[in-house]
Amino acid sequence: MNRRLLLQHTPPEARGGEWVTSVRLLDENERGGDRRLVGAFEMAVMGPAALRGGASPFFPIALIVAMRLGLPLRVEGVLPPRWRRSMVRFQEVTRRWFGERFHVVPFEAEFADAPLAADPDTRAAFFSCGVDSFHAALRPDTTHLLYVDGFDLPLHETVHRRRAEDGARQAAKMLGMPLWRVSTNARLLLDTHAKHGEIGAVVLGAAARLMTGSLGGVTVGGSYRWDTAFKGSDHFLLIDCFSADDLPVASDGIHLERLDKIRAIGSHPAVQSHLRVCWNPENTPVGVSSPNCRQCEKCCRTRLQFAILGFDGLVKTLPPLDDDVYQALEGIRSDSALFWKLAAEHLAKHDPDSPVLARLLPKIRQWRADDWSEALWRLGKGSTSHSHWPALARRLLKPLLATIQPDDPKQSSWLRRRTREALHTTGGRIR
Repeated sequence: MNRRLLLQHTPPEARGGEWVTSVRLLDENERGGDRRLVGAFEMAVMGPAALRGGASPFFPIALIVAMRLGLPLRVEGVLPPRWRRSMVRFQEVTRRWFGERFHVVPFEAEFADAPLAADPDTRAAFFSCGVDSFHAALRPDTTHLLYVDGFDLPLHETVHRRRAEDGARQAAKMLGMPLWRVSTNARLLLDTHAKHGEIGAVVLGAAARLMTGSLGGVTVGGSYRWDTAFKGSDHFLLIDCFSADDLPVASDGIHLERLDKIRAIGSHPAVQSHLRVCWNPENTPVGVSSPNCRQCEKCCRTRLQFAILGFDGLVKTLPPLDDDVYQALEGIRSDSALFWKLAAEHLAKHDPDSPVLARLLPKIRQWRADDWSEALWRLGKGSTSHSHWPALARRLLKPLLATIQPDDPKQSSWLRRRTREALHTTGGRIR
């Protein structure tokens, strides 16, 4: 008996100062009837937005569940026409990057743009008080800020969630922009089907669509340069899939390294007062009122990055540079290692006698290139002569040809040129 996943949602209702919509995912017989509840979640907006996006805000979350279950998806509602193709690309890239446990599934819906157009001069940036989101918030075209509650911090961490939202609201006040909160408990459903690092684009794409008819566009802060990472849930290739004619969604800062962003924002009072970068706020020392634990790898590398650019000790939510920072170099992930290497590269160029550089280099030289980010970083530097490079090129780079955007000449040309150079050393060919 053929089965499929059915997405149902209730009309939005005002509840306690928020607009709230409930969503159900049902496993059903394709002929109708015989339904079983797979999961349910809510999405809410606190702000003037009134949930005019129909079914589209909930489709991304339903789609990732359908991909994991390998079931076709039927939507009771309307989706943007552009999604007819872009969501196929989203599935293909997700499967290639995160594994064959994600299936490419067909989906069925009506397709039409939202009937209510918003002021094209209004644009919101997702805002978490991190480096990337501050950079997006300080764009000249940003008029509003969107804070997502229930995604990066688990729902049970109520104290940390409250502290993070309070910090975002205070920072928004310093920036002189209205902040709208999007809250959801969808992570309870998503965490049973995917890892947290695989659902970033899904949650951000869903939250962005809640702004349909209320804003002219939405910006997502990119974590990496476009040419140094091809395996991240917030990568611009995935974020772009959720853009539509009635609500453009774009990635910010993908032409910049993290140090470039910090240099641009580091002197702003809101950044120095409310920067929040931590993955593990529950580890914050007792008696310390900060959204950052100050000792995890991300906290430590951020401390280093701000310090080498002249902002050491100026960020109130992070301590000055000290010996504790270097302890984070042990057991580091290669996608994080990229940031440390770029910091070392900056010091080697601008302050070669720095004692910080002397501490970094011995450890950095031990790291192997075993991640897509590292592979493309080496490509960008023209580093195709390393002894381990042929195997790395064969394993990582050839699949990239299937994920580039042919309508982006810069990306296509760069990636094909660099991949051709790498594969040339292995005797491989680009078909």
